[in-house]
Amino acid sequence: MQRDLDLLESLTDEPVLRLYSWSGNWASYGYFQKEPEVRAHFTGHDISLVQRPTGGGIVDHRQDFTYSLILPKTHPLLKIPRSHSYCEIHKILQKALPIETILASESTRGPACFQAPVPGDLLDSSGNKIAGAAQRRTRQGLLHQGSLLINQNHQALAQSLQTAFS
Repeated sequence: MQRDLDLLESLTDEPVLRLYSWSGNWASYGYFQKEPEVRAHFTGHDISLVQRPTGGGIVDHRQDFTYSLILPKTHPLLKIPRSHSYCEIHKILQKALPIETILASESTRGPACFQAPVPGDLLDSSGNKIAGAAQRRTRQGLLHQGSLLINQNHQALAQSLQTAFS
């Protein structure tokens, strides 16, 4: 998570797409959440926690695929409201996924990211959230940190995302 923030702070004029998965039992939580409340969510589980520089809810990284999109301040997506840039990024992501998805249109409240869709998140055909993210804007640009819960080879998924975001 700190690596993403470092990339944002040292960003030039070129966007950066960072793709990664987690080794071990990790979860991240949003900038505005408190660690004791997050720990309570995982009572009885041996899990390591890290706080994200972006907002959003708790993300259990034990089975997800994580990506970060870092855009310079000159990028067109920074000229539109945050909610619109969120949806636009997810529309691009939607094209990269091998399954049929829909954009969520309503919000659900909850501490965990994948239990609480917001407008623009991606849902599968059963209405389950499979892609969520959070954003942070600074003077340098935009940091969009996202998580995917999808059964696909991570290598193939990485290639699809690279193609879609290029």
